[in-house]
Amino acid sequence: MHWVATVATMTFLAPAQANQNDARLSALFDQLIEARSTQDAAQVEQTIWQVWLLSGNLTADAHVHRGLLALSDGRNEDALVDFTKATEVQADFAEA
Repeated sequence: MHWVATVATMTFLAPAQANQNDARLSALFDQLIEARSTQDAAQVEQTIWQVWLLSGNLTADAHVHRGLLALSDGRNEDALVDFTKATEVQADFAEA
């Protein structure tokens, strides 16, 4: 359970922007490797995605969020529109 507290702390202390070189990722990937169950791994994976999906731009983040919702609903064209808008707002946001 120690890792849960660590992940929660890392999440709440997150900077406004993240990228592939974010300092939190190394520890999170170590936790992912050491996860004792698929449930533990899924929780760490969710935190990794939370880090990756921070662009530092609220408009880009909103487009990505809407795009992910559309994608999960099977509305691929709507998702593509939102992901495209996210990259237009924040061109270096690779996750979009």
